[in-house]
Amino acid sequence: MSSACTLPENPHACCLPMAYGSPVRGPDDILRYLKWIVCPGRDAFFVLTLDAGQRIIQPHMVLFKDMSKTMNCVHEVYRPAMEDAAMFVVVVHTLSRDKDPRTLSQEDEELIHHIGDTGMVLEIPLLDYITTDGINHFSCSDEGMM
Repeated sequence: MSSACTLPENPHACCLPMAYGSPVRGPDDILRYLKWIVCPGRDAFFVLTLDAGQRIIQPHMVLFKDMSKTMNCVHEVYRPAMEDAAMFVVVVHTLSRDKDPRTLSQEDEELIHHIGDTGMVLEIPLLDYITTDGINHFSCSDEGMM
């Protein structure tokens, strides 16, 4: 198995059990959709662009490095959203197994705030920011942070 994250050519072909075209109802739908993305022991940063019906347009791996250095990369979240003419975005941060996704760092909270503020300006709201290690997850939306 490769240690790099990969997206298949047609990501919608791999997204069961969430049916293509189904609206996203919450973080469980997102996590089921992304289950096929394998990033063993690596941090990865994904943006899912959504249409007006909150259906996934496309997943994008936008950043693949130390998350503490992403404060100046908020624009990378919205670049694919603008290219896809998205109405909403969901951000998913997959973590290596040595990090607890239920504990947000100060840098995570600042990043979430910056992404949310940018989304308000661009009128492409951030619906959720999810951290997961593949077993546990934390959803800002579920915790009332959005």
